[in-house]
Amino acid sequence: MMQSTMMGAKLVVPTRGAPKAGRSAVVCSASAEDARRAVVSLVAAASVTLGVVGAAFADGATYAPLQDDTKKNAGVQLIYEARDLDVDNKPGLGAPTRFALQKLTVEETKARLSESLARLTGSVAEYSAKKYWTKAANDLRTKVGYLRFDLDTLVAVKGSGSAEADALVKSVEDLDFAFRKKSPEKAAAALAAVTANAAAVKAALL
Repeated sequence: MMQSTMMGAKLVVPTRGAPKAGRSAVVCSASAEDARRAVVSLVAAASVTLGVVGAAFADGATYAPLQDDTKKNAGVQLIYEARDLDVDNKPGLGAPTRFALQKLTVEETKARLSESLARLTGSVAEYSAKKYWTKAANDLRTKVGYLRFDLDTLVAVKGSGSAEADALVKSVEDLDFAFRKKSPEKAAAALAAVTANAAAVKAALL
């Protein structure tokens, strides 16, 4: 204990005793024991894992091989490739374009155009007859989204058919407007024009 004098009065301040050496030794011993147990557990777990893997190989276990699907699904990885800033969105013949407007060969373009024309006189006409205006408009816009580009490609290759292509695009736009207005009369008239223009395009370009 320490005695201090303050304002003529004695103040007794208790002091802590020195820590016992035995306590610190026990703590250090416990820490070392925990570390030793952790190391032993880790070694035991590694031994068990290696034993299981070795037994699997010894029994002739087979594993599924890794497959490279980049060739199987050609073009899928293009969206993850670095883009050339000098390439624009204009679909030029034989020139590189961005993934969304990637050019097809002439035969592939003809096949896609044939499918678009078939949908114009098929599912689109069916939805229009049932007055399913939303479905008809969605099918017209989604499935025939590349119609204009395919027409331009084939017109540039053949050097003819521009008038027929322009007439078909105009009639498709009129049909889309009729779907938005939900007018059966306008839709029927526009669909008749689309059917006639599709036949003319097929004769000129396909």
